[in-house]
Amino acid sequence: MPKMETCNISVDFALKLRNLNRDLQKEFSCISCGEPVEPHEAGGGHAAHFEHVEENTECPLSHRYEPTPVG
Repeated sequence: MPKMETCNISVDFALKLRNLNRDLQKEFSCISCGEPVEPHEAGGGHAAHFEHVEENTECPLSHRYEPTPVG
């Protein structure tokens, strides 16, 4: 599952900005498609990264969501 590790600023810097003011997370945009992204902290075996706010299957950098099997 591809996740963006870089943006116009580093993920670490974006997280620091977000922690100072939660409204700033809406100011980040994808370097490929320009759609809104938000920084996510490292955890659960994943490095800090940016993810699209809404799924964008047209963008090569968008996180791919796998359907959950039923039953």
